[in-house]
Amino acid sequence: LRVATYQSVGARVLPGVMRRFMAEWPGIELGLSEPTADPELYAAVESGDVDLAFCGLPTPAGPFESIELMSDPHVLLVPSDSPLAARRSASLADVGDTPLIGANLCSSGLTVEGALQDQGFDVRYAFQSDDNGTLQGLVAAGFGIALVPLLAVSPGDDRVKALRLEPAVPRRRIAVVWHRDRHRSPAARAFVEIAREVSVDVARELVEP
Repeated sequence: LRVATYQSVGARVLPGVMRRFMAEWPGIELGLSEPTADPELYAAVESGDVDLAFCGLPTPAGPFESIELMSDPHVLLVPSDSPLAARRSASLADVGDTPLIGANLCSSGLTVEGALQDQGFDVRYAFQSDDNGTLQGLVAAGFGIALVPLLAVSPGDDRVKALRLEPAVPRRRIAVVWHRDRHRSPAARAFVEIAREVSVDVARELVEP
């Protein structure tokens, strides 16, 4: 069973899914890959390189079926010694001249950028990375403020604080996706169901600012 994912799901959701799946389906060999962005994930599903992929919704045009697993809000991640850290929420107007940093191309990011532009904000990133740890480390070092999904923030880091983004923007919707015209094995169906159940638990544990 070949599964593709991206970093925040790989860090926060996949370990619980793998633990249960390997215990319940010990005879199935799992192959994991981590493309950098949604377009690559969907391309891998369409080409048949993977059987399942964790992707952001909405799905693009193509032979895709999916089940939504969870959603998480976009937040502003600020250094803990920033004046903004005393607040629970902030807008892009509050960022001022501090550089804004964020992830590279993903469907949810494009949706959020469009929503912010509709609100009158011109989103310009000083730096973008597919590595969540890099973004969080740069924020902790005072390089900038990150606009990221909450699931992408590693918990327990006292160097940073997540603030609710105001006005509200669409949440990132995470799904597991497969090719609608290809056979899904019983193991693949079981993996999807386990992912759905684990995601419910992860979503419950997300502490929104």
